[in-house]
Amino acid sequence: FQYSEQSGHSEQSCVCILEESNQSNNLVTGGSMDPVSTFIVGAQKSGTTALYTFLNDHPDIQFGFRKELHVFDNEQIDWSQPIDQVFEQCFDLDQKASCRIDATPMYMYWPPAMQRLHNYNPNAKILVLLRDPVERAYSHWRMKEKEKTANIGFSDAIRQGRNRFDSVHPSYSYVERGFYAAQLERIYQLFPSKQVLVLMQKELLENHEAVLNRVCDFIGVDRFETVPLSRTVFSSGALSVMSDSDRQYLSKGYRRSNQRLK
Repeated sequence: FQYSEQSGHSEQSCVCILEESNQSNNLVTGGSMDPVSTFIVGAQKSGTTALYTFLNDHPDIQFGFRKELHVFDNEQIDWSQPIDQVFEQCFDLDQKASCRIDATPMYMYWPPAMQRLHNYNPNAKILVLLRDPVERAYSHWRMKEKEKTANIGFSDAIRQGRNRFDSVHPSYSYVERGFYAAQLERIYQLFPSKQVLVLMQKELLENHEAVLNRVCDFIGVDRFETVPLSRTVFSSGALSVMSDSDRQYLSKGYRRSNQRLK
């Protein structure tokens, strides 16, 4: 199989947008909050929730009212208008924080998202977490299976099931989200390498203290005085076992596409 992308419309929306903004499809300008400085942009099922959980314990870091704000993948926003007020409605402005973070793993995957993010804050720090794309795809399907929304088995989903949508889909992109090379190229075309930190989920799982120190240094906050305890913040438990044929099928396709990462 091969990677291709075609712009579409996200099924997810940022629920923090003002009702009047949705009605008029325009956003109020002149926000009073400094731009959000850091974004955890993906990849889904690669440790973003674990990183969010750890960083949420830091006194100088503030996340929005929820982990995933889904601003830049929202196709209902009028992108010809500034979006300052969107973020003002997502954060508690009475809370003092030297670093505000939006952790939405859709951004890395959704084609227009990174350009929109860059237009909003070209100086933003971009955090990316990756894992074995084969394992990521299976974990993604397991999540949907647990939610009773997968509809078809994994073997079918990664083969003919991909014909259900036009390459870019917010929910059933089990295979597509693992084409990291194209997504990272899109990021590096917009942001210099000094503003991008790429980590592996395995690093966070096996040595979270060292990874958290790197992240704190990267985003410009003090390191944790007391590093959060390693706790169960990674998904676990399998509904079934991936077959060897499925693993080989995905490995072959990803090897061809992601070899540019080396």
